[in-house]
Amino acid sequence: MMDSRSAELLLVEKVKSGGYRITRLYPAAAAIFNLFFCAYFERYLNDDANGFYLSFFLFLETTLYAGISSVSFFSVSFEILAKSRIFPTTPTDRLLFIVAGNLRRPIIFSLVGSNVFFLIIFFRHMMPLAILTAALFILLIIVSELLLATLMLVLMRRSVPLESAAVLLGFLLFSMLIGSFVFHFESLLAMNPVLRWTVRGILAARQSDTAGILTNAGWLAMTGVFTLILGRRFT
Repeated sequence: MMDSRSAELLLVEKVKSGGYRITRLYPAAAAIFNLFFCAYFERYLNDDANGFYLSFFLFLETTLYAGISSVSFFSVSFEILAKSRIFPTTPTDRLLFIVAGNLRRPIIFSLVGSNVFFLIIFFRHMMPLAILTAALFILLIIVSELLLATLMLVLMRRSVPLESAAVLLGFLLFSMLIGSFVFHFESLLAMNPVLRWTVRGILAARQSDTAGILTNAGWLAMTGVFTLILGRRFT
């Protein structure tokens, strides 16, 4: 259950964002465009035995989520956290505030929904596989949000210029994008363990490999728990 301090911070964010009333059109439009993108990518996913295009697809989607979450942090969350330092909030409060705030944001919610819908339709002939794939994808997004929130809070606590860090992170992601898409460097995507475990879990589900599914899902879950512990310690 979420701590009352986190809930209070989320309430402040909602008020500051106008209750999300002025952005109702954008989430729907984003979901539609994302479905078109997923439909375009389907041709590559159909004959993807080694999981390269699946890795690339998930990399693009998680990068999109990270970009939106980063913008939200700079535009809304950072100011709220800076002004709330005088209140007795804990590192866990701040971490959950950022993660929950991002995940409940209408545009993130609609994008996740469109991705889950696509994955279920794509694997519709094997419904257990479709459900497992959607669950692994949601777990990937949650862990990615935890990692991003922890990074932002660590940099904020140490007074590191967040703009510079965002530019550096953007450059690294762009380099991975170019290296993977243009030069087809599979090793660049494999460097991301969270992405690798998700892809391996989905490939294991395709082969009805229960042990492989549980192992990779377990690594993802443990990463989320470990990130939460690190966030409590260093933020």
